[in-house]
Amino acid sequence: MNPKFSIQKPGIINALNGLMLAVLVVIGTFPENVWSYSIGIDPPLFWVFNHLFETGLNAGRHIIFPHGPLAFFMYPLSENILLATLVSSVLKGLLVFNVFFLFNHSKTQAKWLAAFLFAWLISMIADFNHLVLANIILFYCNYFQTENKAYKFSAFILTAFAFYVKAYVAIVSGTLFFGFVVYYFFETKRFKQLLFDGFSVLGFIVLFWLLMFGTLRGLPNFIWGMAHLAQDNSSAAAYYPENNWLVLAFFFLSLIAIFIFNKGKKSHFFAILIALSLFASWKHGMAREDMFHTKGFLIYILTCLATFILFIQRNYTKNLALNVVALLLFSVNMKNAANYYSYKYELFSVNNFVEFVRDFDKLKEKSISFSKQKTAQNRLPESILDTISDSNVDIYPWDYSIAGINNLNWQPRVVIQSYATYTSWLDAQNAKYFTTEQAPDFLIWENQKTTVDVNNCDLNSLDNRYLLNDEPQTILQLMAYYDRSVSTDKFTLYKKRKMPVAFVQTNIEKTESTWNKWIPVPATNSELIRAKLNFNKSLKQKLKSFLYKDEQFWIYLKLKDQSIHKYRIVPKNAVDGLWINPYIFDSKRWFNVEQIMFKASNLAILSDKLSVEWEEVDFENSPNRINYFFGLKNTTSDSLVFSDTNNFEQSASTYWGTISEEQTTEQSFEGAQSYYFKGNPYSTTFRFPLDSIPFGNLRITADSWVMSHKNNPVYDISMVLTVENKNGSNIYKRISLNEQMIDPKQWNNIFQSVEFSHQQKGSNLGVYFWNTGDDELLIDDFRIMIFSEKR
Repeated sequence: MNPKFSIQKPGIINALNGLMLAVLVVIGTFPENVWSYSIGIDPPLFWVFNHLFETGLNAGRHIIFPHGPLAFFMYPLSENILLATLVSSVLKGLLVFNVFFLFNHSKTQAKWLAAFLFAWLISMIADFNHLVLANIILFYCNYFQTENKAYKFSAFILTAFAFYVKAYVAIVSGTLFFGFVVYYFFETKRFKQLLFDGFSVLGFIVLFWLLMFGTLRGLPNFIWGMAHLAQDNSSAAAYYPENNWLVLAFFFLSLIAIFIFNKGKKSHFFAILIALSLFASWKHGMAREDMFHTKGFLIYILTCLATFILFIQRNYTKNLALNVVALLLFSVNMKNAANYYSYKYELFSVNNFVEFVRDFDKLKEKSISFSKQKTAQNRLPESILDTISDSNVDIYPWDYSIAGINNLNWQPRVVIQSYATYTSWLDAQNAKYFTTEQAPDFLIWENQKTTVDVNNCDLNSLDNRYLLNDEPQTILQLMAYYDRSVSTDKFTLYKKRKMPVAFVQTNIEKTESTWNKWIPVPATNSELIRAKLNFNKSLKQKLKSFLYKDEQFWIYLKLKDQSIHKYRIVPKNAVDGLWINPYIFDSKRWFNVEQIMFKASNLAILSDKLSVEWEEVDFENSPNRINYFFGLKNTTSDSLVFSDTNNFEQSASTYWGTISEEQTTEQSFEGAQSYYFKGNPYSTTFRFPLDSIPFGNLRITADSWVMSHKNNPVYDISMVLTVENKNGSNIYKRISLNEQMIDPKQWNNIFQSVEFSHQQKGSNLGVYFWNTGDDELLIDDFRIMIFSEKR
């Protein structure tokens, strides 16, 4: 017998066993065959990164965004589905072998069973990012047990790969690397080894960049941009659901208990390895705190805890029990997440694999057809297509399905979606880009987006922000370098000028103020006035922002007609100027703002003082530049035809329902008392016959100042506005107060607006609050206004 053969035989058998189990895992957990994209904010990103990879990554080398150049692996389209499926399958197969290698001293059957079950579980619940992270953790654990450098360098390579997939997986994998090198530095005191490992990861990052782009140009900017994107952006993008902090406290205690009950070198290594990564994943999940992000954190916790059980290889019952408790506790609180939905995983999805193999060509055709169908509404009119011809073009603010469905010669800017310019530096990159020769010949501005804000404004951005505040520096350069060319209701095409319009920015005065105080807007003859907001973070605010998330910050705009509109703001770019006057409401109307107010949640931890520096912007040799750029008419407001306010101080008009003395309280926004709304499902109702209003297009607004009576978040109360006639309801609009309640302990303005074509008699307006739970609310200055629209 050949001795070499006898030595190699077990290795060959193990390899075949592992390969067979890997194939079973891949087939059994095969993802759904959906390779399409749609319109909106996030779905067009599917097209963006698949298009860039398919047509040449160099076109997007300068892009700085939370998604990296290899993001197409997360959501592949038909053109890249084979490569993405191959890489995902390899990652799933690596899970099998990685777990097998953890059990060097166990029986073969136990090794393969554990490897198979773990790989199946993670492959069933994890997305592409978490498959990468699971393998990185396992590679580090295998290196700890064997000190085989192949495991360490495999983790380093995956870390470098993750760097170009998405900021989240890059940061989490980076913190895993940090935990790894910290442990071994304090364990061995080898500083040279620390430097070698650090330069190794950096070297792999550089190598991937060179493989993708063939040059080092752009890499430093990309790395610095990632650092800016990693800064605290929670004040820009966070939701603020009510958490059960008692449940979360026990969740954290159960995590700590797992490592306390498992003393020893292995436990210490694993704790140091994952500690910072858990914190990074917590920040990612709980800063936004919608269902998608919190579920991602839950998956990462499960991955870490399941790996810990396999790695420690003792106290199985105790560890499993503690793990289940921790996961259940977080799951209980996760029901509070924004947009929560119950979810379930398909245990066996072999049918997806069968369909993939059997009907691959049909699936590709179906996916392409579905994408075209979903994005058909973004087909450009011939007038715009003929004007563009083969010239390069960019899309503003974010819906790149316009470029996909119209086969445009897309030339992306640096930060490809306006809402992601969280900092002044990021904004400056886009502003500078539009001044260069690389800027596109044309810019398509989407007038009618898929989302609306609380004011019913067309110039809305993500999460109730005002689009013209997303990029204060960039918006000025767009107005300077582009002229309005072709316009429809849905799109406006801008053409790059041969020479820019010069503009001058002048700081005219500085106002010291506080939160919740109306600040007069200076009178000026300049074309544009902006407010530069600045305030210092208190220690408490910094600590909360670091450990959890920052507060939410809003600006209230009191218009000349006394309407109050509101927008969420991002403090890090508010220092560059918040757009005040002319307040452009949509593509046809603008209003005058007379006063502004800044509001924030949790004032107890914020600095009291605010600094507002007023800035004038004038465009030289181009009068009415703003009106021309946005295509505005000369009218500044609609005509007020009716107004009625119930301040609950005296007898209200006959249009209001009666309230008893027991339904009032001395706690008020203004005056001596307010309306105490509790017990009944419906508040006092405003009812008004619209027959007294001339026929025409009406804008109906309702607003009120409200505060929670118990200082708790208000989830079950809505403001309802209806217009009805004998033929049924023409309008029914219901808004949740929670969308506009910045802080339940303060007085908050709640506003809603509808547009109504008043063309027949017998229509009646109704406005009221509706309580579907036990929330208690204080209501003051409940106001209804009706405007005749000038469109």
